[in-house]
Amino acid sequence: FAAFSSIHAQTTVTNGGFENWADAYAPTGWTSYEEMIPPIQGTGLSSKDSVDKFQGTASAKVTSQYVSLAQDTIAGAVAYGSGMFDGTQPHIYGAPFVGSPDTLQFAYKYAPVGADSAGFSMQLHKAGGTSYKLQFGGQLIGTSGQWGIITIPIKQYYQDTTGTADTLKLAFFSSYIQAAHSRVGSVLHVDAVRVGYVNAPTFIENIDNSLVARVFPNPANEMVHIQTSEAINNASVIVYDMNGRVITHEFGGGNNFELVTSHWESGIYTYQLLSGGVVVNKGRIVVQR
Repeated sequence: FAAFSSIHAQTTVTNGGFENWADAYAPTGWTSYEEMIPPIQGTGLSSKDSVDKFQGTASAKVTSQYVSLAQDTIAGAVAYGSGMFDGTQPHIYGAPFVGSPDTLQFAYKYAPVGADSAGFSMQLHKAGGTSYKLQFGGQLIGTSGQWGIITIPIKQYYQDTTGTADTLKLAFFSSYIQAAHSRVGSVLHVDAVRVGYVNAPTFIENIDNSLVARVFPNPANEMVHIQTSEAINNASVIVYDMNGRVITHEFGGGNNFELVTSHWESGIYTYQLLSGGVVVNKGRIVVQR
């Protein structure tokens, strides 16, 4: 497993660190089977774990359990965005996302029962289309009680390289998708979920001189804020080191970004604020310890 601090492409999906939870069953901005299906709430399929985490204050814990209402063993799952149960099966809708990332990265810890394996899936939906721009997934094996980082180059999985995606679907399962493989008690922890760019993308610049950005504290230590004088539509921020490598690419909204800098090396970084993929402001961040 690669050390987390050595990864230079980090794009945080909303609440990818699972710090915030809407309720006991799903992180804010994510969904789970228990959230979609109230009658099975309390079965232990998904939960917040404030003790066993990779970073921050919490991780998402999903566990395979026998659910008497279904008369079957169900894999615990957490999925990005929203979902719905139609009375027969759950449907995951994902969340708004703009971009064509080339890397998926996440931290996980897996304790399987027997020969069980966990799984994940990722899809990008093309704006204005009915097919997937990108679609792939895989299995996760046991980690012998340790946390590890998975970094997956995803460029090879693009089925359509034209246009721009508008929706990201991302899900993690405590047992692989086939129900026959599920084992009661298999536990998957997930943390620090990111998608982004190893190779920095090129963006059109249209600097808005009326947009004022305040960067504080600067120099930074553990965290830095970039606050703008007005809200930015379809906003994101990219930070580069002095070698031009992407350190983080984070999506958000409104007029404030909070960037965790605790794992950045001391030095000078440049940032670009984007609106719908167009650079509208840029500046510098200094990290000093």
